[in-house]
Amino acid sequence: MGSGTRLKILEALAMKRPVVTTSIGCEGLAVSHGESALIADEPVAFARQVIDLLRNEELRQRLTRTGYDLVREQYDWSVVHQRVEEAYESIRKRVFRQRVDTVHQGRRDPLMAELR
Repeated sequence: MGSGTRLKILEALAMKRPVVTTSIGCEGLAVSHGESALIADEPVAFARQVIDLLRNEELRQRLTRTGYDLVREQYDWSVVHQRVEEAYESIRKRVFRQRVDTVHQGRRDPLMAELR
């Protein structure tokens, strides 16, 4: 069972730790099996991924590097902040266009009437 945001995975990647997780554990995150994390859903497969990670220095280094890069490129606060700003700006423009359309159609804008 899994729910909520997957902050533990993002924190581990940000701390340059390779991650083994389940598909539910990383649901909603842009991680890719073999690129930024190892993903396995069955207990035996999960254990194999952990053992492979422990035995393979090159794999650990690659997952560490690409996982960290993923966090910096997609989940860093400066990136998230920019996305939120863009979403707010998009909403603001849409509301403004709707108000202009309302005025051009000769109807009263209820919000503008409340402000008077």
